[in-house]
Amino acid sequence: MQIKLKNLHLENFKGIQNMTVDFADKTNIYGANATGKTTIFDGFTWLLFGKDSAGNEKFDIRPLDAEGKCIDNVEIKVTAILDADGVEVELSKIQKQNWVKKRGADTAVLQGNVNTFEIDGYPKRESDYKAYISQMIPEDLFKILTSPQYFAGMDWRKQRATLMKLAGESSDVEIAGDDPEFSKLLPELEKAPSTDDIRKKYTKALSEWKKRQAELPARIDEVSRQLVNIDVAELELYKNHLIQKISETERAMDECAGTYKEYQKRFEEAAAFRKEVEAYRKKAEDKAEAQRTGIREKIRSCDSTIKAAHQEIKFARLEEERLDRRINSHQEEKLSLQNEWKAKKAQKYPDYVPVPDLSQDALTCPICHREFQDDRREQIIRDHEALCLKHKEDYEKGLDAFEQDKKKSLTAIEEKGNAVVAVIRELKSELEQVRKQIAEHEENIREAELEKSDLEKIMSQIPVDDGLSDDQVFAEMQGRLIKMEEALSSMDSGTDGRNLMKVRLAGLREELSETERKIASSDNSRVEARIEELQEEHREVGQKVADQEQMLYLLDRFTMRKMQRISETINSKFNTVSWKLFDIQINGGVKECCECTVNGVPYSALNSGHRIVAGLDIIRTLSQLHGASAPIFIDNAESINEFNLPEMAPQMICLSVSEDRDLKVEVE
Repeated sequence: MQIKLKNLHLENFKGIQNMTVDFADKTNIYGANATGKTTIFDGFTWLLFGKDSAGNEKFDIRPLDAEGKCIDNVEIKVTAILDADGVEVELSKIQKQNWVKKRGADTAVLQGNVNTFEIDGYPKRESDYKAYISQMIPEDLFKILTSPQYFAGMDWRKQRATLMKLAGESSDVEIAGDDPEFSKLLPELEKAPSTDDIRKKYTKALSEWKKRQAELPARIDEVSRQLVNIDVAELELYKNHLIQKISETERAMDECAGTYKEYQKRFEEAAAFRKEVEAYRKKAEDKAEAQRTGIREKIRSCDSTIKAAHQEIKFARLEEERLDRRINSHQEEKLSLQNEWKAKKAQKYPDYVPVPDLSQDALTCPICHREFQDDRREQIIRDHEALCLKHKEDYEKGLDAFEQDKKKSLTAIEEKGNAVVAVIRELKSELEQVRKQIAEHEENIREAELEKSDLEKIMSQIPVDDGLSDDQVFAEMQGRLIKMEEALSSMDSGTDGRNLMKVRLAGLREELSETERKIASSDNSRVEARIEELQEEHREVGQKVADQEQMLYLLDRFTMRKMQRISETINSKFNTVSWKLFDIQINGGVKECCECTVNGVPYSALNSGHRIVAGLDIIRTLSQLHGASAPIFIDNAESINEFNLPEMAPQMICLSVSEDRDLKVEVE
């Protein structure tokens, strides 16, 4: 439906007594403040929907006298001639006061207002009139297409629902089918009702596999405790060593000299000391590695803290902006309620006007011109007194009703205002908490960075080797060991210890027998097989965990791709504005939103002129979406310039503040 306003006639509507405006494709209306520019728009919306241009049903349309009091007994009328898809139609709405004189009363009392409606001069019932208007253009669509500020001021969910109609009907399967990256995800998208169901399925499976994964190490450890704690490889080496020693002893038995005992003593001392040297080295290596490992873990913890704090600050900033916008919105609502309260408070009831005194003519016969006799005279006086009393009572009742209504209205406004103030206070408290959180996260970042710097300095001071190159004690131990081994290598064992060697040989053989027994008893093959089985299961479960995580990762990637595609499709429909339709949460999920921006600047931060230009761009696109147009009323049009006013197919009516004391209308 393409609607154009050709003519608008107003009588006794608010501050306009009698005015007719002819409109063209572009109409400029100039005038100083309070000269009636917005009244023209109010008259048009009142004619169609019974509301002012801001959408309020309760607003004063009756003209006021010089003292600010409503003028009674005047007929309010608004008539418009519209062009609806090339068909001309005349709409008319008239409001009259309903004055009722109750039985026995001398004066009439106002019982409300009565509206009458006409279409092309034919009277219509209100229901039929409203149905005709609704069929021509629904009220919500009319508001969107006639006011540049309306759509951006709607609830973001309603904005988003409207914008999503611009994205087309591409299914999840079609979107995933366009990219080989999502080939593994396609079977799930074809079966599942939604991506949320897929996420729930794999999140549940991941939780179950991780639980199983966490249980397996304990089971492996339990089976491992069944192993015989014997180092077979070391025993084999020791066995070979014993065999060799026995062989050497047997060969040396006939060669042993008297110095054999001393030789054996030196040999054992050197061997024992060699173990001490190796133990010292091992301890130093373990200590250095433990230091490096501990510091690496602390540095990774610092990096994780810094990254998490930056992420928290990012989302806290977004929350800060949202709270600021809500506080500003409620502040405006508070100011509006204050103005409404002041206006209601200023309303006054008309002053009391007494009944005129009884004149002499009223006591004189109009025929004979003689004064009435006492009975007739007294009756006339009593009737006049009764009339005065009744007049006074009626005035007081009217005054009391007026004051009660005024008090009730003021109380309602105050309650609403107090509620708004409470909301503002709560929002400011939330904003303070958010800013406090930001400060805490920033302090955490500073502390973590300082700690990381200190740890890196400590790490740089730890030697990369075992750290014994400058150890004086270790150097002395090595020197002593070298001397012991050199002295031992130069000694001759002699032959005098033959008997001792026999005893030694018996001991070696007994020790060999014990070692062979231990080797025979250390068969852990069955336990080791079970451990290997559990370890294989652990690897398989780990793969299952990785598989679930991969599918969830693919789902997140797909959701990002889908939301990017939807955003690009919708934003391509607009010339000036862009829409932010999704937010990425801390856990990687996607949260729906709807925020209008111009060159990256939020709509709420734009000046009046840029808001109008953005609103016109929105109207242009939504007009194409709905296949409809209506006259666009641009209030405060003086804030925009001709060069940034976009070309628009719909009719444009610009309301501009000027120094003209009377309204001036120009058409293009």
